[in-house]
Amino acid sequence: MDTAKNRFDDAVVRYDAWFLVFVAVLLALGFVLVAGAAIWCLTQAGGRKFTGGMTWKNGFSLWIECR
Repeated sequence: MDTAKNRFDDAVVRYDAWFLVFVAVLLALGFVLVAGAAIWCLTQAGGRKFTGGMTWKNGFSLWIECR
């Protein structure tokens, strides 16, 4: 018997799966951005060090630096 609880549970699982896909895509894009910046820094900018960081005070801040 298909109860309201079973339908609700199915909907939660379905939307949780989309959330996981969304988070995985964001992580992959972040990795590609940082890897691309590091490769560019080491090959084109003549830098020997690649550094950066992020903060979460009053909003999100990300910086990437080539030294």
